[in-house]
Amino acid sequence: MKKITTKELAELNGSTAYFCPEYGVSSGFANYSGGLGVLAGDHIKTAADLGINIFGIGLMYKHGYFSQRINKSGNQKSKAIKVIKGMEPLSILVEGKSHKIFDVDLPDGKLYYKVWIYDYKSTYILFMDTDIKENINSVYRQITDRLYIGDRESRILQEYLLGYCGSKLIRELGIKSPAYHINEGHAAFALLERIETEMQANNSSFFDAIDSLRSTNVFTTHTPVVHGNEEFSDELLFKYLKEYCKRNGLKKDEFLQLGKYKTNSKVFSMTVLALKLSGTCNGVSKLHAKTANKMWSDVKSTALQTGPEILPVTNGIHFSTWVSDEYKLMYNMHLGERWLLDTNKSTWENIHKINDSELEQAKKKNKHDFFNYYMEYS
Repeated sequence: MKKITTKELAELNGSTAYFCPEYGVSSGFANYSGGLGVLAGDHIKTAADLGINIFGIGLMYKHGYFSQRINKSGNQKSKAIKVIKGMEPLSILVEGKSHKIFDVDLPDGKLYYKVWIYDYKSTYILFMDTDIKENINSVYRQITDRLYIGDRESRILQEYLLGYCGSKLIRELGIKSPAYHINEGHAAFALLERIETEMQANNSSFFDAIDSLRSTNVFTTHTPVVHGNEEFSDELLFKYLKEYCKRNGLKKDEFLQLGKYKTNSKVFSMTVLALKLSGTCNGVSKLHAKTANKMWSDVKSTALQTGPEILPVTNGIHFSTWVSDEYKLMYNMHLGERWLLDTNKSTWENIHKINDSELEQAKKKNKHDFFNYYMEYS
């Protein structure tokens, strides 16, 4: 397996840091459960194709979400998928001859983690992994056992690792990222670590640091139901953020309000935290943005009278992954073989030259291929 040193990651300087709990970069790498991960994977791969400077931060799960089968009785049967790391373009981040180990102090003792690096056309995703011998605490080793782990304590540890430790990792690697993109609220703790770093660098107050960074924090929200967004009890949240508040001169109630949808709420919302700390927020379609703006209308920014407007950015796809060979041939014929990277409007106007019979034949071929695939694997 290829090895990468911290010095080799210096090229990431100036790149946007993209945080997400799951990445669907390929069907053989079970690091995703559905749409959120597929979108994140498509973001990374499309950025690589277009030469956009970005890198991902995620978690290296031991098991994928699960595979599904429907038995003869019509019931779903699920089976955990073990992630085989040697089958993917993964490298290990080393120091000397072994994995480089990072750590962070937590209430129940020090947490250790190592880093795997996924390489897609020289665009990296850095995956953190806690299943290592340095973690004597079995709870810590289980943090990256599987995506969306069940109990609340394990979940907050997972999101603390993804967000806070992910941002801390960037800093410890010496990578200077001009912007953070948080894909769904699970990684919002990354913005807290970024604020802390800004305070130390410029000797500024907590809220001045927020104002300084806000314009370079981007947040994408997905789930259009308030209680479908990640929430933690105040007690559990403060267990892991108490020392953070002490270090940064924040009172408990002052801090907890950062995650409150309504003042008297008893839970801390990760989505609300991201909305309050980000200068640009977006939904994933026009209708979704309209719904999200209405849903979060009571959220107030820490500096503004109203929260930021949630803008519509319709989900796109990574063409090379999702467009069939039949359609690619058709596009090559009418748009030229460089259509994938061609942003010239006049080139794309040629799409109207594709006639109905060509589309019908391509669609029939795709249906035929799908039917054969289904018959082989059903």
